[in-house]
Amino acid sequence: RSLEGQFLFMARRYEESLDRLDALVAGDPEFATGHLMRMYPLLSLGRYGEAVRADDRAMALRRELGESQQFYSWGAGLRGFALARSGRTAEAGQILDQFRAHASRQYVSAYAEALVLHGLRHDTAALEKLQKAVTDRDHRVTFLGVDPKWDELRNLPAFEDLLARVNLLGASRGGR
Repeated sequence: RSLEGQFLFMARRYEESLDRLDALVAGDPEFATGHLMRMYPLLSLGRYGEAVRADDRAMALRRELGESQQFYSWGAGLRGFALARSGRTAEAGQILDQFRAHASRQYVSAYAEALVLHGLRHDTAALEKLQKAVTDRDHRVTFLGVDPKWDELRNLPAFEDLLARVNLLGASRGGR
């Protein structure tokens, strides 16, 4: 169900995606990744407060289940995007500070950092981080051509150049 929810999200069928992911976490309430994945359609539906609460639940489960206590940059990126888009820009900025603080000690996803910057509408900086994500071979770049979170950038020449560089421009044009 988690992949089905993600595919429905990428197809921009947000309510159906959320329904699948809600059913997933209802059946397995301790599946932290399921709670995190619920954030995808919630963000696209503009339900930012619910997205932050889904992240709270996912991170609490990660702690309860003894999963890594290291900074989890992907969850932080989604949270930062939600906070930024809900107007809580100072809190989103604090997440960017966390990215910088942790980067000297562990891998921090440039893609996730780009997402926070995009949430803050700092799109030039977000594109620079996406370039770094390509260089770092961040696996999330694979979805850049179809991920709705980036739709606002699709017509920017710099974004199109980036997509062309990673052979995703066709997917981006067909993904809308």
